[in-house]
Amino acid sequence: TWPDRKVVTMDGDLILGGLMMVHERHNDVVCGPIMPQGGVQALEAMLYTLDFINDQVDFIPGVRLGAHILDDCDKDTYGLEQAVDFIKGSISNIDDGEYKCRDGTSPEIHYKVISGVVGAASSVTSIQVANLLRLFKIPQVSFFSTSPELSNKQRFEFFSRTIPSDHYQVKAMVEIVKNLGWSYVSIIYEESNYGIKAFE
Repeated sequence: TWPDRKVVTMDGDLILGGLMMVHERHNDVVCGPIMPQGGVQALEAMLYTLDFINDQVDFIPGVRLGAHILDDCDKDTYGLEQAVDFIKGSISNIDDGEYKCRDGTSPEIHYKVISGVVGAASSVTSIQVANLLRLFKIPQVSFFSTSPELSNKQRFEFFSRTIPSDHYQVKAMVEIVKNLGWSYVSIIYEESNYGIKAFE
């Protein structure tokens, strides 16, 4: 079973979604302890940036940015389930007239349309979420997903990132080895998408 949902909301005219790994992955439960160094800092950085932009009255005149930020607990399946929240506004605005309460009135719960999503940090989670968001043409910007797979614009046309792909990290390592004239190199890598792709 999934834990209680953790969400940070901030009212605004345009709502940006956020998918952060505030809690660590845990083997026995979905969410482990809080990650103050990574997750909380990313969450606070997003909130600070939105406050900063909103305080600049001439930056986006008459428009206030809001947020709907969720915790993916560093698990791709849980992150994907959380990301369903980002599309609810797009779905509910397609045909509001289809849903009626038992007394015949329209429902009062309205989801705000998410204009874009910041995150996830993990490449595996970003891949899952990008596949969902592309169906609704919701742009996604990751600050930490480095998988070269995400560079495929035919598959991930609404995904962007603010960090270079692992492809460039490996090229830099190879250049260092060449420039230092090393003739023997050992490679140690973790058995994950990140490690295996770097090794290849």
